Amino acid sequence: MNKNFATYQKLKLSDSRKFKAGEYVVIVGGKLFRKGKDLVKILNEAQKKHPQDTPLVTKVPRKGVFIFFYD
Repeated sequence: MNKNFATYQKLKLSDSRKFKAGEYVVIVGGKLFRKGKDLVKILNEAQKKHPQDTPLVTKVPRKGVFIFFYD
């Protein structure tokens, strides 16, 4: 399993104290890199700091949205 995806699975995106609906979450190198509304800005920062890594990007779902994983 990819370390970025493993980190994603551990995040509790439904925790409204940490994550707001509609925010983008970017994980690089197995760690939460940044979260925010401006995805392009976050990805540019990630590319500058971690040019060799591929980021995992997700968006915090709004309440009532279900996400299913098939493995």
